[in-house]
Amino acid sequence: MKFRIETLTDGQPNPHCPWEDYEKDEVTDLESAKRWARETVDYFNATLRPHEKPRTLGRVKLVKQARGSSQSTKDHAWEKTNLVTVVKGSQAWDEYECSRCGVTAKLHGIGGPIVLDPDYRRAKVYRRCDTAKAHLDKVWWNKARTEA
Repeated sequence: MKFRIETLTDGQPNPHCPWEDYEKDEVTDLESAKRWARETVDYFNATLRPHEKPRTLGRVKLVKQARGSSQSTKDHAWEKTNLVTVVKGSQAWDEYECSRCGVTAKLHGIGGPIVLDPDYRRAKVYRRCDTAKAHLDKVWWNKARTEA
C-alpha cells in the first residue's frame, strides 16, 4: 500500500522535502502505516551521525489512487537498490534506480530529496522519466547501429 510520512526536525517540517512517499506490502491500513513510520523514524534516530538532528514523526497519510490509474510516466518510479544504507565516513545514503528508465540517484538521510547521480544531473532530459527513457533509448539505438 502507498502512504506518505511527514518528519519534523526541531518541531518544523523539513523545508526540502516535507513528505516522503513509500510503498510497502506489509502496510495494509493507516495503523500499520503509522507503526512502520514510527519504527523507521526511531531507527533513524538510533543511528544518527554527528551532523544529523533527531527527527519526530509528524503526519501519516494513505495515498489513494483511482481504479485503473498508475503513476504518471513523467515521474520516476524509484526503487531502492541497496539492502543496507551505505555509510562512508560521516556520509550515509540509500541508492535508487528508476524501474522504467534506469536513471540512478541517491537519498541522503531521512526526509531529504532524491538527488540524481552525477551522470544524470547536467541534462534536463533526465529530470522526467518519460524524456529520460526516450533519450536513453535513442542513445542505445544509435550505439547499437554504429557497432553493427
